[in-house]
Amino acid sequence: ALTSIHSAEALRPNHRGYHTVEGDALRLLGDRDSEIQAYRREAELLTPGERDWVQAEHKLILALAEAGRHEAAAGEAQRVVARVPADAVAHTLLGIAYMGLNAVEMAKASFEKALALDPATAGARQGLVEAEEVKRKPRERKD
Repeated sequence: ALTSIHSAEALRPNHRGYHTVEGDALRLLGDRDSEIQAYRREAELLTPGERDWVQAEHKLILALAEAGRHEAAAGEAQRVVARVPADAVAHTLLGIAYMGLNAVEMAKASFEKALALDPATAGARQGLVEAEEVKRKPRERKD
């Protein structure tokens, strides 16, 4: 599949969507660094704020977080939230990145914002539960 994607990219180097498909294939292969690069290239081709850009950024942020690059994931998510403040998924991903940085209060605020924007955001609901559990654990140890 990657050979076909690379052939298509060679024929139409700046065509939208190829890098997303490439990133998805690399994700399945477990090549995290190349996956991140592919999603980043896709986002750079697109106009910030448009739907395809937002989707490419979501994939990039998730890949960064899964790779343990939480600071980079938080930075990307902050840029998306600044451009598209009503994006509940971006707020959820920001919360996930903050959890990875052990910034529990900031994560909690991000998950709450996501739920305020879209109460059906299951990832935000789960993230909020996890953030509240992390907050409770230190207090339980002190008692």
